Amino acid sequence: MEPTVIDEELCRRCISVRRTAAQQTGEPQDAQKAKDAAASTPFPEVNCLIFSFKNILKIDNLIGFERLVKLQLDNNIIEKIENLGHLSSLEWLDLSFNNISEISGLENLTSLTNLSLFSNRITHIGGMDALTKLQLLSLGNNLVRNLDSIMYLRPFAQLQAVNFVGNPFCQESEYRAYVLAHLKHVKYLDYRLVDEATVQNARELFQVRVRVSVSVRVGRRRP
Repeated sequence: MEPTVIDEELCRRCISVRRTAAQQTGEPQDAQKAKDAAASTPFPEVNCLIFSFKNILKIDNLIGFERLVKLQLDNNIIEKIENLGHLSSLEWLDLSFNNISEISGLENLTSLTNLSLFSNRITHIGGMDALTKLQLLSLGNNLVRNLDSIMYLRPFAQLQAVNFVGNPFCQESEYRAYVLAHLKHVKYLDYRLVDEATVQNARELFQVRVRVSVSVRVGRRRP
């Protein structure tokens, strides 16, 4: 089966039109009316595109969607994050269930709050320096082996929910305590609410280890 190319026709079919408050509380929206609304919406006014399960290999041809707030590209065959730099209004990006091996191409997405890269082939946590507003990050079911790699996320002050379940480093006995000790703003880890007592115990555990490690190093330097 040949990969699907993102073109104008596909974009038209994948536009999701937000319903008004009146529509949300009233009768279900007629399917044909929804399609007609999508077909007549100018691209610069579109705020949501859903390309789920379209067999897309390459992210391309999204020029004109500068006001896009939500973009779903889940369950495709995408190998590289690219051609998204002009979507500076994007807040929600779903790239789960693809073939991505590296986190890149996100430098201009400074409004992004939710990012899902669940079930890809990622081996390293990085490439997100510009995402200072990030609140939710899903990196579960990837190939990250080094537990220390989560230290990259320490500066993300607004990060409240993270998912790492399914990565090799999750098999380490102290995985959960390590994450909670170092990502101090996280309130949900792997879909579970974090309680304050668990966080405190984790921080105390690793603070003791740091003090012991420093004492050992200082002791070795003495003549």
